[in-house]
Amino acid sequence: MIKVFAMIDTFRVSGPCRGLFQLVEQAKDAGVRFVLGMFLVRTAVPSPAIEEGKRRGFEVALLSQKRRYDPWLIRQAWKVVREHSVTIVQSHGYKPAFLAWCLSHLTGVPWVAFSHGYTSENFRIALYNRLDRWLMRRADRVVVVSEAMARFFQDARVSGERIRVIRNAIDPNDYQLGKEGGEFRRDWGAGPGHLLVGVIGRLSPEKGHALFVRSFREVAQVVPAARAVIVGEGQELERLRSAVKTAGLESRVKFAGHHTEISAIYSALDLVVIPSLSEGLPNVLLEAMLHRKAVVATRVGGIPEVMQGGLSKLLVRPGDASELAEAMIEALRNPRLRVELGDAGARHVLDKFSPSRRAKQILELYRETSAAREQ
Repeated sequence: MIKVFAMIDTFRVSGPCRGLFQLVEQAKDAGVRFVLGMFLVRTAVPSPAIEEGKRRGFEVALLSQKRRYDPWLIRQAWKVVREHSVTIVQSHGYKPAFLAWCLSHLTGVPWVAFSHGYTSENFRIALYNRLDRWLMRRADRVVVVSEAMARFFQDARVSGERIRVIRNAIDPNDYQLGKEGGEFRRDWGAGPGHLLVGVIGRLSPEKGHALFVRSFREVAQVVPAARAVIVGEGQELERLRSAVKTAGLESRVKFAGHHTEISAIYSALDLVVIPSLSEGLPNVLLEAMLHRKAVVATRVGGIPEVMQGGLSKLLVRPGDASELAEAMIEALRNPRLRVELGDAGARHVLDKFSPSRRAKQILELYRETSAAREQ
């Protein structure tokens, strides 16, 4: 039996965390067992991600730390590997990657590293990103979510022979498709005659929210019925509030904060915009398509690998505020186009991005990695 110790450091059930939970569910009947290594600061209560893992009945090993840099984490993780006879160590993020590298050296257990893309909040995060790229060169296998990320890591001197592209998946059972979104529209200033545009995700510089605000100023002048809501939390909030005020958009652009009722949000929207400056493969794209929403997005990371053929009609160059505005205006003025793209997107993700397909690829990778270490 393959026994995987999968470590992830997250507070909320983020996209990578949701993908890990999907994988555990899919692997139940495939002869693979998981222990989830999740981090807990000793003075804190368990995070929503930890609570959700336990609620689902997963085997969760809490890695307790007194401070940000706690060397005792290595001993705790090593103990998990020994007690559970772990055969694969798996990492999601730079802290788990560092522990996985240590465990691989200490125990000889092969290491599969997952990379979901990088954020760019500050200098400290930039240093962590450099550390993560250095660590990726030492993993037995590196799983990335797009061909664009595979090229990025090859440029960062990760051996192409070790890189595998396994794209994110979307599970309809994780959502309440068809959930009514009228209350969300009313809460955030969108009446029956308005067209509501949504930007969903962490408020971080690389997500392009500032670009969206600049673009939406032009949209608001051309489409009087247009309203916008920015859903998410992050360090850019006050800067974005200031930008909205400076643009004179306070009555047209609202900040909704973090929401867990994600299906109600998608149901409330007429259009989803992903203005990112860099990406891996955003789960928001797959979620929006699953909910039959037309998407305006920038041509970065794995986005154009998903939005192919007719779905690429609303793809724009990253960083181009005018082109982004033009695409939004085109979509908002054309309800038939929004319906056509929404229907086509739903068919595409249901056919090509299923959890079972992704799990099969990952389980094959586990067996390949284990066999390579034994040679």
